[in-house]
Amino acid sequence: MLIQKLIIKDFRNLKNINFIPNENINYIVGDNAQGKTNIIESLYYINYLKSFRTNDIKNLYNKSKKFEIKAEISTNKVKNFLEISCEGKFKKIYLNNNLEKVKKISEILNIILYYPSEISLLLKFPSYRRNLIDKSIYLYNPNYFDLYNNYLKCLRNRNICLKKNKDDYVWKEKLVELSYHIIKFRLNYITRINDLFKSLNIYDNELYKISYNTYNLSEMKKEMFSHFKNVENVDKKNGYTSIGPHTEDIIFTLNGKNISHHGSEGQKKTFILFYKYSQLLDYKSIKNDYPIFLVDDLTSELDESRENIILKKILFNCNQSFLTSSFVPKNLSENTSVFHVKEGMIS
Repeated sequence: MLIQKLIIKDFRNLKNINFIPNENINYIVGDNAQGKTNIIESLYYINYLKSFRTNDIKNLYNKSKKFEIKAEISTNKVKNFLEISCEGKFKKIYLNNNLEKVKKISEILNIILYYPSEISLLLKFPSYRRNLIDKSIYLYNPNYFDLYNNYLKCLRNRNICLKKNKDDYVWKEKLVELSYHIIKFRLNYITRINDLFKSLNIYDNELYKISYNTYNLSEMKKEMFSHFKNVENVDKKNGYTSIGPHTEDIIFTLNGKNISHHGSEGQKKTFILFYKYSQLLDYKSIKNDYPIFLVDDLTSELDESRENIILKKILFNCNQSFLTSSFVPKNLSENTSVFHVKEGMIS
C-alpha cells in the first residue's frame, strides 16, 4: 500500500500542496505553525473522513470554506485515484471518478497514526483505550464496525426498557450474544499484540503488555446472564446497563505495573509507538500488505537512545511512513526524503 501522489487544496493553511512522496520514509520538517501536522491530518482525513484534532469541520477550512484532497494510491500493484471534496457540511468521495461511500476507502487505504496528545488521552480514559483496540480490530476487519454498532443499538434499546420499567429480556439476550463476539475479537487481537511485544524485545529491562479481563469463552454467555441478574436492580434504578464491553477497562503495563503510574514520558511514548508498530505488523500478517504509518512530532519526549531505537526497529522496517519534526533527525537511511514546510508551502 503506497501513496504515490498527494494534492491538497485549501486544507487549513495548505493552499496548494502537490508532491510525490518517497515509497519509504518521508520527513516533513519545519518550524511550529507552518503546516507540518496539517499534511499528516489531511492524510488521516482521506482515510477516515474525520480529523484527529477537531470534531468541527469548520476548523479545517480556510477563507474559501471548502477543500479538496486527492491521492494516487497503489494497493497490491493496482492504482486507484481517491478524491475527497468538502464544502460547508457536504462531503463527497470519488474513487476512480465514481461517487463512493466511506466504507469503500478501507479496501484501498488504511492508515495507522501516532500523535503526542494521544498518550495522555489513552492513559487517563478507559474509553480511549477501548476505542484504540476496537479501531485496531476494525482496521483489518471492517465488519467489526457493524458488529459493535449493533451492540450499541441493542444497548440503547435495553436502556430505554430499563428507564420505562419494561421487559428487557430480548435486548439482554442479544447483548450477551454480541458481547461474546466482541470480547472474542478483543481477546484474540490483544493476545497477538502481546506476542509481538515479546518478539520485538524493545529493551531488555522493559516488558510491555496489554492486560484485559480473563474469560472462559465456553462459559461466558452463561456467566454474563448471571452478571446481568446480579446487577438487574441497580440497572433499573439507574436506567442504564452497567456491564458489558462498553464498560471494560484495558490496562497498559510496564514490567507488570500500570504504565500510567510507573512509566517515564519516554517509556509511555515508546509503548504507544511500539503498539502502533505491532498493529502494523499484525495487519501485514493478515492482509499481506502494509498500511501507511503516520507519526506526528516524532522526537518530542524521546532521548537520543530511544529515538535511534524507534528509527531502527520501526521506521526502517515498515513500508511507507510520514513523520513530522522540527528538525531533520540524525542517522537517516538512503530510502528517506525530506520535505520542508513553510507558511503552508512544501519544498
